[in-house]
Amino acid sequence: MIGAILAGGDSSRMGRDKALVTLGGRPLIAHVAAALGAAGLEVIVVGRASSPLHVAHVPDAPAARGPAAGLMGALEYAAGRDVVLIGVDQPFAAPGSIERVAAVATEGAALPVDGGWPQVTFALYRAGCAGPLGELLAADPEASLRDLLRAVPVVLVEPSTWTGWGEDGSSWWSIDTPEDLAEAARLL
Repeated sequence: MIGAILAGGDSSRMGRDKALVTLGGRPLIAHVAAALGAAGLEVIVVGRASSPLHVAHVPDAPAARGPAAGLMGALEYAAGRDVVLIGVDQPFAAPGSIERVAAVATEGAALPVDGGWPQVTFALYRAGCAGPLGELLAADPEASLRDLLRAVPVVLVEPSTWTGWGEDGSSWWSIDTPEDLAEAARLL
């Protein structure tokens, strides 16, 4: 199984490269890599040519845009293995929550739901998602991960389940703005 850090966004709300923003003396990307590694996954970075990590760097799928393009690049790199996709801006990702989400899907995708929203960038995507995602991106290069969820079997992990394993939702909390970063520093 691959642990893919989705790191190709333009960070427009942050105003600088989120992957390299520091929290607790380490770049955000290092926090996510540590969680994926602690969950026993091979870590890759998707959507950028370089980072401070010494891991494989995989481009987004060509002629596509957005997080779905990053997932497609990860699935192609994974060559038949499943992919856990985590956003670079989710530094509080807990290894135990990664493991539990990854364990619930037999096919398709598995992801937590929080506030009524499926957390598409804290999710397991089985290798079989590559075909449907490739078809979606061929039809629409800007197809979204939510579009993929309508095309494959999905296990939605409800709050009643994830709170039971000790998760409080911070694993998929995203740092999108300087204000979010200040709040994360306070919480750290």
